[in-house]
Amino acid sequence: MKRAPTRLPFACILMMTVVMFGLSFLFAAPVSACSCAASPSIEDAKRDAAAVFAGKVTHVSRSWTKMTFSTADPVKVSFQVKRVWKGNVASNAKVVTALSSASCGYEFEPGKEYLVYAYHSDGKYMTHLCTRTAPLEDAAEDIQVLGKGRNVNSSYSALLFIAAVVIGINCMTTIRRKNRNEE
Repeated sequence: MKRAPTRLPFACILMMTVVMFGLSFLFAAPVSACSCAASPSIEDAKRDAAAVFAGKVTHVSRSWTKMTFSTADPVKVSFQVKRVWKGNVASNAKVVTALSSASCGYEFEPGKEYLVYAYHSDGKYMTHLCTRTAPLEDAAEDIQVLGKGRNVNSSYSALLFIAAVVIGINCMTTIRRKNRNEE
């Protein structure tokens, strides 16, 4: 009598394939499109940045002109700047980053304060996930190393003071000359 062919080898192969496939999900490591080298030291980050400042996010805007989008699309983030450690930063600064952390963009939240390390690119301040940019509440070590910083308007205040002194001296000189001419 002839034996019916067994399906045991096929069933074993199928079972092994399913188990291996399942195990691959169990032990899979998370993957990210953005990969940063080790975080730079605070001193190196400051040296390499065009601007270092602390400020509150007032607005996050993205261009919605396209039907499709990419995680690398630019996002403009507006800040109300409180302190500056480097750079000529206006009281209302704008920084550009990528839309998503998958493309190394820094995902800023409106209303939250940050310490921002920005660099210049195409005439704009830009930042990304691989800088030391962080929520202000998590940046105590950076702020300790960076020092006191300056108020955003301190350099302008000094210029205004100098301008006021020069104008005052000119006014006094003009008045004295006028008084001498009248005598």
